[in-house]
Amino acid sequence: MRPDADWQDTGYQPRMQTRGQPVDDQNDGGYPVRAEDAWGDPFEDGAEDPNLRQERSDNLNYHQGEFWETPGTAPKAKTTGEQRPVTGSQPAAGGIRTPQTGSAAPQTGTGAPAKTAARERKRRAAGPKVRKPVSINRRILRRAAAVLAALAWIAVGVAAIVCRVQAVQVEGNTRIASSTVVELSGLKNGYHNIWFVDDDAVIRSVEQNRYLRVVSVEKLFPSTVILHVRERTQSAYICYAGILYVLDSRGVVLEESNDTDAQPALMRLEGLEVANEPILGRRISPRKSEQLDTYVRMMMELKALQMLDRVTEFYVSDANNLYLATSDGYSVRLGTSDRLHAKLRAMMLVRDELRSRGLTDGTIDVATPEQPTYIPESVRTTT
Repeated sequence: MRPDADWQDTGYQPRMQTRGQPVDDQNDGGYPVRAEDAWGDPFEDGAEDPNLRQERSDNLNYHQGEFWETPGTAPKAKTTGEQRPVTGSQPAAGGIRTPQTGSAAPQTGTGAPAKTAARERKRRAAGPKVRKPVSINRRILRRAAAVLAALAWIAVGVAAIVCRVQAVQVEGNTRIASSTVVELSGLKNGYHNIWFVDDDAVIRSVEQNRYLRVVSVEKLFPSTVILHVRERTQSAYICYAGILYVLDSRGVVLEESNDTDAQPALMRLEGLEVANEPILGRRISPRKSEQLDTYVRMMMELKALQMLDRVTEFYVSDANNLYLATSDGYSVRLGTSDRLHAKLRAMMLVRDELRSRGLTDGTIDVATPEQPTYIPESVRTTT
C-alpha cells in the first residue's frame, strides 16, 4: 500500500533516487533504521557486496518486494543450487529479507544466520580451494601409462609381423653345403621371429655335425640371419686302448676306428696321456692339460708356415724335450714349447740348406733357434 502522511512518524526518511542513478555511497551509509528494526541494516557492510545498492527494488519507496519481508516469516532459502537475486517484482510478504546475489549476505541477528555469515566471511577471506596437483599428476601419469602400454602392444604386433626370418645365410663353409647347415640350425623362413632367435640353441643344433664349428650368429634386422661357421679338418691321430682316433687341430675327436694298422695320411701324436675314453664330437681329455695346449699351438704354427703336410710325428711325452719327425727323414729337437714359431723357422732354414747339400737324414736341434745344430744320421747311430 502507498504511504500517506502518517508514514512520516515512523522515523523513516527515504531518500529519493532516480531510476538508474546510483545513490551517493559517501553519505551516511544508507537509510536510518528504526529502533524496533535493530536486527541490522542490509547496507551496513557495503564491502560485503558492492553491487547491493545497485540492485535495490524499483518499489523501494513503497516497501514492496521480498527485500522488505519481516525476519522469521519468510520461508527458508534452499542451501543447494544457485540462488537467484530478488528484483522486488513480487508483492511484499511482510518484514525484511536480504536479497541473494549468488552468496548469502551477512545477517547480524541472533542464532544461526550470524554464524553462517561469519563462516562465509572466513571462507571468502581464505580464498577459493585449490586442488592438490598430486591428483592431477596421477591422472596424467595413468593416462600416459595407458598410452605407452598401447604403443608397446602395437610395436610388439608390428615386430611380430615384420621381423620374421626370411633369409638364412651361411659363410665360412667350403665342403659342407649351406643347405645342410641351414637345415641343422632349425631356422625356417617365415616361422621364427628374429628377436627371439636363441643363438646358443642354434649353435648346439649346427654343431651336431662334428665337422662344423659355429663362430657367431649374426642378425641383420629385420629378417636376415647369417651363420658364420668353420669346418673342422682332420689334422692328427692317436692310438689309445686299441682304437684309432682322428683329431682336428683343437683336439676334437672326428673319427674312430678299430683298425689301428690303417695309417691315415696325418701327423701321429705320440705321448699324449688320455684321462677318459674319447667321445666323438668332443674334445679329448688329457691327464696333463699342457700336452693338449702344446699340440694346439704346434698345429697353429705349422698351418701358418704351411708345413702341415711335412710333419709326420709329434712327441709330447716330455714337455722339456719335444720332438718332430718330418716327411723327408729329419728328426727335429725343439726342447721346450716356448718360441715355437722361431724354432720352426730355424728348422726350415737348416732343412733347406741340408737338402741343398744332399744331406737327407739326421737330427736338427733348434732348442736355441739362433744357434741351430745338425747331427748326421751316421754320427747319431755311432754315438
